[in-house]
Amino acid sequence: MGIGIDIIKIERMRMLSKDPNALSKIFTPDEIKYCAKMAVPDEHLAARFAAKEAVIKAATSVGKNLKFTDIEILNSKNGNPIAVVKSKKFHSNFHVTISLSHEKEFAIAAAYVVCKAFPQNLK
Repeated sequence: MGIGIDIIKIERMRMLSKDPNALSKIFTPDEIKYCAKMAVPDEHLAARFAAKEAVIKAATSVGKNLKFTDIEILNSKNGNPIAVVKSKKFHSNFHVTISLSHEKEFAIAAAYVVCKAFPQNLK
């Protein structure tokens, strides 16, 4: 299992969001579209950025190296944030749980990666 956490100043994302090319190197079109609908899009972008960083840190602790573009932060039907990892490096036996929060100046996220089934040689 692995755990990761990240915090970011929302102002940093506000500056980054002025450059659509920079955003597309970090976020998927669906992530950008979702955040654009919000009253303060930069808060939601920052929370997703922090979530991606947290997932990358958690995955590293289980021996998996991911990039921003390997991860998409979406919402489940009930509105909870979920991390979808789109990488062949990330085995389907891994499950990711995330938590996001933002308030005034900062956005923070935590990620927890757990292996659902251990390979035979690790039992």
